[in-house]
Amino acid sequence: MQLLKVYLLVEHLGWNAKNHADAIAKYAPPHWDVAIDQWTGHTRKWNYDDADVIINLGSNVHEELYETCCRRAPNAVLLSRYNTCYPRYVEKLNMLHECSDLVLVESRQCFALARGGRPKLRLAPSGVDLNEFCITVPPIDRPSKALWCAGIINQGQERADVKRHTLAMEVAEKLRPLGIEMEVIVVDPNGESLRSREEMVKWYNSGRLLICTSVMEGLPNTVLEAMACGCGIVSTAVGIVPELIKPNKNGLIVSPTVDSFVTAICKANRNYLYWLPDIKKEIAEWSWARLAGNYYQLVDETFCARYSTGRES
Repeated sequence: MQLLKVYLLVEHLGWNAKNHADAIAKYAPPHWDVAIDQWTGHTRKWNYDDADVIINLGSNVHEELYETCCRRAPNAVLLSRYNTCYPRYVEKLNMLHECSDLVLVESRQCFALARGGRPKLRLAPSGVDLNEFCITVPPIDRPSKALWCAGIINQGQERADVKRHTLAMEVAEKLRPLGIEMEVIVVDPNGESLRSREEMVKWYNSGRLLICTSVMEGLPNTVLEAMACGCGIVSTAVGIVPELIKPNKNGLIVSPTVDSFVTAICKANRNYLYWLPDIKKEIAEWSWARLAGNYYQLVDETFCARYSTGRES
């Protein structure tokens, strides 16, 4: 089988795209020669003349990337990830569909809604590395504690509003007299406050529940990672959450109000130990080791189709 030179491009070294890229590289088949690099609007150094496949996991300069790819690596295929909730940023989706050989969508719901009239869309779910994210503290020994986190420092008020940081703070305040701590942490996804994977594993293992209050999410990574570390989930119906959460078995899906979250968190805390078997069973289905094979097959098929016909002019 032909050796493929595959470049995975990320916009920054934060949680989402970098974790995705590292997992693809870790579980890559033998005929993939994988490199991870940053390529953004601020750093446009082209080092990919030998590329067979370029997978763009986060850059916002897709059109320029595609044009440069055609000029410098004309036989390479370009795949781009659409990591948000359709129809939000539909203009970006349309641009990706025009500029890329394939557009990879993580959520089944998003894929079902967006695929009409866009034949280059493909479902490519993300996963979690269960060798890195795992239970290190026995759940029975964990305190009644909920966890919430988001990368919003230096990201603007819109980002904080999307994550509903204010709502999270209000929920934490109302839980305190009920005997449940809710730890709310915020980080800069491009800065020194970003926690390492080892730090996140330790943090996930410090609580029983992961709380997601977001308006929209593409995935979100924290939900998968927390479940891998033995946490139940209380979340709004964003991203893959409706696919992942089986209500009253491994979590709860709630409306975005303070009272709804407080009620759901109290219920989830009471039922947490009963949910553990289903938490473990469901997260096993989202292991990168399991999902990677379909991902690589999709890329190989796309490359073979492009290689046999040649890049269109």
